[in-house]
Amino acid sequence: GDQQQLPATTCSENAERTRYSRSLFERLIDNGVGNVMLEVQYRMHDLIRAFPSDQFYKGRLRDAESVKTRKLDGALAKITKVFSPVQFFDLTYSREEHSETSKVN
Repeated sequence: GDQQQLPATTCSENAERTRYSRSLFERLIDNGVGNVMLEVQYRMHDLIRAFPSDQFYKGRLRDAESVKTRKLDGALAKITKVFSPVQFFDLTYSREEHSETSKVN
């Protein structure tokens, strides 16, 4: 993880007041711990990796060789022939609901 990822969802005024709603990495950096950018990723399909790399990491995130040469098999290979690894949904008319313990959209 890193400070660019979503922080914990907290539904507590105390967490907001004491700043515990920040991610662990935000807290570490705020307290003087240096950060190191890990630039090689080993799990995501390259089309999935491209968006966060471009939007959050200035294009610095790249794929490991094992990701570039990975062969899909079985059900996953069949699914990727029909569906793209990345899907975007128009949420213009969606809504978010809050309960005492969580958020739902």
